[in-house]
Amino acid sequence: MATAASTESINSDQRQLCKEFASITGTDVSLAEYYLREKEWQLEAAVNFYFDGSDSAGGGSHGNNYDDGDLDHASMSPSGSGSSRSTTPDLVVTYESGVPVDYSHVGNGCESTEVETPGMDPTMLSLLTWNIDGLDERNITERTKAVCTTIKSHLPDIVYLQEVIPETFAYIETLCSPTYVAIPGNSLGYFTAVLVKKSRITLMDHSIEPFSTSQMMRNILSVKARFSNHNLVLITSHLESTKEHATERKKQLGIVFQEMCVADPRSTVIFGGDTNLRDKEIMDIGGFPAEIRDIWQMCGSPSDAQYSWDISKNDNLDWRFKNKPRCRFDRLFFRDSNETSKLHPQTFKFVGTERLASCGRFPSDHWGILCQFKVQ
Repeated sequence: MATAASTESINSDQRQLCKEFASITGTDVSLAEYYLREKEWQLEAAVNFYFDGSDSAGGGSHGNNYDDGDLDHASMSPSGSGSSRSTTPDLVVTYESGVPVDYSHVGNGCESTEVETPGMDPTMLSLLTWNIDGLDERNITERTKAVCTTIKSHLPDIVYLQEVIPETFAYIETLCSPTYVAIPGNSLGYFTAVLVKKSRITLMDHSIEPFSTSQMMRNILSVKARFSNHNLVLITSHLESTKEHATERKKQLGIVFQEMCVADPRSTVIFGGDTNLRDKEIMDIGGFPAEIRDIWQMCGSPSDAQYSWDISKNDNLDWRFKNKPRCRFDRLFFRDSNETSKLHPQTFKFVGTERLASCGRFPSDHWGILCQFKVQ
């Protein structure tokens, strides 16, 4: 959202309110002033209006309609421009050989060697998706290190990350490079990334498709890979944030569904990421296509792994209001292949739910989702 320029000066109390609004929402004082003026300098009303588009100063639903608002700081680009990007970043990705490969040609003859790791079940595939909140600068080193520790502890075959920034990408790539190939979705601002385990996943190709009407630099990062004799299409994205951008978010979801549906029918397609979705928005675009399913539901809808963004349990954000929203923003979608041997989701659980002893905070304001699939 563009901020409204104001010719009126503000006093010291109002300036402090702007700072508090910016701290709570992860935005800047210019945007804060706009919302605070709209709500006559009532902080709680302005914050609720920003997240929810409502005038309510409290209450709110904590159930399955997910309308409590979206505290995703990435609703504004770090530069504050809010402009979308359609250019391919000039990055290199380092493979096992140690040879830097030009970003635009990743996967052309550079797939990793597929050698089974001792002790790893060749019939099981694991995937982690996680918004790691790179836009929160507080304790960024400790929190990013905890993300790496979690990855190294569980050793998922595939990792989807959202809200990665250049500094955290470099850190993650360095700490995980002996085991993983890291593919970024951009080189500036904040972006997504995919990590694939070198010993288990053969990387074939990848592509980046910007959402042309995004105001938040959002795109689709798609990776073609192979696990054992299974072709995979691995897709991650971070859909448009906040309730007021629901129209764009639903448009992006439709594009994701289309990408999944048109993928090679011989491939298993797994989408994961921070969708910022409310269930109603899925119904607004006609529901799931017949061939696409929600992996959380496929795993029995476990109640202890439902709300990946849960202010009632995760206090990383400076949330000072009575209502404690919890939402299922982070989701995994699945499209089966037409091959005889198939992957079936088996387990779905949260990670990153332990406080860090060094700072008393969690690795992110989102829980990570770890899912396991079995070859049958």
